[in-house]
Formats: sequence, C-alpha cells, structure tokens
Amino acid sequence: MHAELYLQAEKKLFHYYNLTGVSSNIYIPAIGSQVRIIECGHGEPLLFVAGDTSSGSTWVSLAALLPDFRCILLDRPGTGLSEDPDYSKMPFRKFASETIDGVVNHLGIPKINIIGNSLGGYFTLAYAYYHGEKVNKIILDGMPGSVPGMKFNLFAKLMSYSWFNKMVLKNMKLNKEEVIKNFKRMGHDKSIKQNLFPEIMWEYSLQMAIHTNGFKNDWGQYSIIKSHKGEDSKIEFSWNELKQIKNELCILWGEDDTFCKPEMFDNLVKQLNPKFSKLFPDSGHLTFLENTQEHADSIRKFIYT
Repeated sequence: MHAELYLQAEKKLFHYYNLTGVSSNIYIPAIGSQVRIIECGHGEPLLFVAGDTSSGSTWVSLAALLPDFRCILLDRPGTGLSEDPDYSKMPFRKFASETIDGVVNHLGIPKINIIGNSLGGYFTLAYAYYHGEKVNKIILDGMPGSVPGMKFNLFAKLMSYSWFNKMVLKNMKLNKEEVIKNFKRMGHDKSIKQNLFPEIMWEYSLQMAIHTNGFKNDWGQYSIIKSHKGEDSKIEFSWNELKQIKNELCILWGEDDTFCKPEMFDNLVKQLNPKFSKLFPDSGHLTFLENTQEHADSIRKFIYT
C-alpha cells in the first residue's frame, strides 16, 4: 500500500467534484482493526458503504450532490486506507454488522441512515438485522450481496476456487484497461461506449487498485465466503430473515446489473415492500455513477419525507 500516492488521486477526485472532506480513523475493538471514514456536508447523517473493489471515495460524485446531508464515506475493512480485515474473529455476517456498529458508536449517532452497494449492501442489511434500533432508513443501491437469487457472473464463480483466485491475484495486471474491464463485468458496457464516465473515474480507480489493498482483499475473500454453486448458506440471508428488518427501505437498481436479472429486482420489491424503488435502464451494478442526479433526488425525497 502506498497511502500518499492514493491520497493524491483521491484529492484530485474530490477537487473534480468540488467537494471537501475531512478524514479520520476509527479503531473498532470488536473486529480488531482500524477503518477510515471521510465526512463532508452538513445535515441528516448518511453512511455510505461501498461494494467489492471500491472504497468510500467511489461515492464522491453522489455525495457532492447531497450537501444537505452529513455524508460519511466508509472505507470498508481492507479497502481504501482501512486496515486489512481478519475474518477469522467471527462469522462474516457478524463481522459486517460489528464494523458498521463500531463506526456508528464512535460517531455517537443515535439513528443512522445507511446506503450500501453490493457487498456494502450486505453490510447494511447485516447491521439492520442485528441493530435495527440504531438504523433510521436503508437504501440499497445496486444488487446487495448474499440475498436470495443473487447471480454470479462467470468470473465471480471462478474466483470462488482458491487456486484460480490465487492465480488471478498473482498475475493481475493493474492498468486502465483492466479497470475498464472490471466495470464492464458489472454491466457498464453501454455507458463506457458512450463515454459517460469522466476520465477522472478511471484515473482514481486505477490508483486505488495499485496503491491500496482493496482488489487483493475483496477478490481474495471470494474463496472464503462464496462457492462456485453460490453463496455460503451461513452468510446468505433468507427471505424470512430479511423480512425481520423493519426499517424503511429504498431500492435503486441498474437494469444491466450482471449480478442479477431484472426479475430479481421485481422479486426483491415484492418480498421486502420498500417505501420507494426505481429500476434504471441501461445501467449497471454501480448505477449511482450513471444516474447520479436522479439518485440524489430519490435519496433526498426518501429520507426527508
């Protein structure tokens, strides 16, 4: 990890979106490691939890449109500038919950709004499952990890094999082309062909991949928490468990998300009965990067009404 080089790239990203953030580190005794957060804006607190191979700063374009919120961007354990995780301390679902609880307790926020994407969505659901009394409203932005019906693309299935996982991590070429390929794996082909992503996103994502341990830690965990047949039954939530979460819910989804089919969005809405939901056409797994203003408007309306 080369923190200074990563910080330079992150600073450029914040500058591009005209956003200023304050960084701090939080030690969480329950998981035995330190995580980093960046805070920006003022108002109702909103905790952002990113998914695989992303960091807290991946949310910057969305946070920049929410200045009336106290945006708290979390580097999950092992991503950004947070310390590498030790998943052996407790079951993964509990690890996810304790991570969020450590941040919320440190900040002294009685009730938190949380937005999560992918694995970050799983962390969000785990926290609401164990500590729903500390959660105000939940936003699932993109397919959350480890829920019934989640679909693995071929690459994700192969990464569940430890031999393949080790081979990929050993021979991985970290360059702009690989970063773009990773985005294509998540269903962003159409936006890429139309040049809808700013160049700063490729630059930041590449520097994050090179100068942090996020790719190694997030892809490395696939062989631990997944199998080629699907999610580990001890990790995946059942519908009955998810229905025990009583917090108000908003679901925002990309129609081209490669981790699910559009029918999965319909089923999740049917099963969990969110207060608000929206399916974005021609949009992938990180749909908030493609429909950012609409996401900001939806989030503001959902939380403030």
